[in-house]
Amino acid sequence: MELLTQWYCPNPDLELKVQSDVQVGGEYVVEMGQHVVRGTYLEVEPPYRLAFSWNRLGWEPELDRLAGLLSAQQVR
Repeated sequence: MELLTQWYCPNPDLELKVQSDVQVGGEYVVEMGQHVVRGTYLEVEPPYRLAFSWNRLGWEPELDRLAGLLSAQQVR
């Protein structure tokens, strides 16, 4: 959880709370000071792929729901 906390919010000036259930269908909530982001894990394939929805409370409706994808590939 420590690494997730650092990745979501590397700014030590913000109070940070992270709740995460890293499995397909699992949910997460990240509170960074006044900013709140929540979403659902869509794909989990360690250590290569992590896809998730991203819903930041307070954004304009058209920007309110985004999807993110993190992937790693072996470099030769």
